[in-house]
Amino acid sequence: MTAQGIVAKRPIAIWSDAGLTVQADDTLLLDGAEGSFLANFGWLDVDGGTIRGNRVTNAAVPAFRPFVMTAGLGGLTVRGATFESLGFGDSPVFGGLSVVNAGLSRSRMASAIRDSAFRDVASVVLLGTHDSVIMGNRLERSSAVAIHVSGAVGALVGRNMVIAANGLQAIRVTAASRDVSIRDNVLAGGARMGILVDRDSAFIDVSANIVFGHSATGITVADGDCLIAKGNLVMRNGGVGITVAKAEAARIAGNGVIMNDGSGILMRDQSSTAIVDVNGNVLVANSDGFRGATAGRIMLRGNDLDGQLHQIFAGDLAPRTAEFLRHRASARSDKALTTTPAVSAFPARCATAERG
Repeated sequence: MTAQGIVAKRPIAIWSDAGLTVQADDTLLLDGAEGSFLANFGWLDVDGGTIRGNRVTNAAVPAFRPFVMTAGLGGLTVRGATFESLGFGDSPVFGGLSVVNAGLSRSRMASAIRDSAFRDVASVVLLGTHDSVIMGNRLERSSAVAIHVSGAVGALVGRNMVIAANGLQAIRVTAASRDVSIRDNVLAGGARMGILVDRDSAFIDVSANIVFGHSATGITVADGDCLIAKGNLVMRNGGVGITVAKAEAARIAGNGVIMNDGSGILMRDQSSTAIVDVNGNVLVANSDGFRGATAGRIMLRGNDLDGQLHQIFAGDLAPRTAEFLRHRASARSDKALTTTPAVSAFPARCATAERG
């Protein structure tokens, strides 16, 4: 015990039949110089407490920083806590605060990380989890993917604020994740991309997020099926607003895509059978509106392009400009503007992906 709190000079292990609670008045300092970390195989409950690493260099492994990992059948519950200076290396397992439940058996409890502050924590990770929640947190200066969901089923990432993320993405959903909802998050000022969904993930709902001021693309949904990007505000990013790529079925609906340095909505590398339903979006002052590069089958309907008239279509979709202008001149909407063959509806198999 010191004036700074409890200092761990060695690794701490919570075995499968044990638990540890860090309460509001508790501070646990993991000493990086001594190689300290916390590995939980039972139950870790952080209820208003603080867990942080120090910034002292480890002589044997200079890149090492302390981390907190829940693994095996272990569970993690966090409420109103603070985490600082955690995580190192390229593996999400050591990313800072991680829940790694991948294996033959499901964890005994669903993990939940709520209403907490993360400062200089490389990443918050759900790997192989079921029905876990990351909700209402504030993450600042993440050095890796700020919120990383990999191989998860039934995850909810909602109402988080991610500020000045320095990793490749503020939020990533990957590695065959299923039934994941990314909703009502605010992502501002990231060094690279806002949200990425990829690697065979399916039934993913990216809705009602604000993605602002990233240096690259705002939102990318790629390499998966039944992918939804709906009701997001994607504004002033350094690349494309929303990208769809290698998606068997995607719905891009009701988004505000405004003043991005790249295209508003880009559809690329789609198969000839891929379906993209693009409806009810508002595009304003992007470098161009809709851009295609092997765009697959597209349904364009009910999009507001009055603020995008300087360049509406580009790439493979450029020939559609004349048709659009004829429809506009005759006071008709773009409901009839489809590619050939026309797409009649978003696939019925994707109904469960759209949660609201």
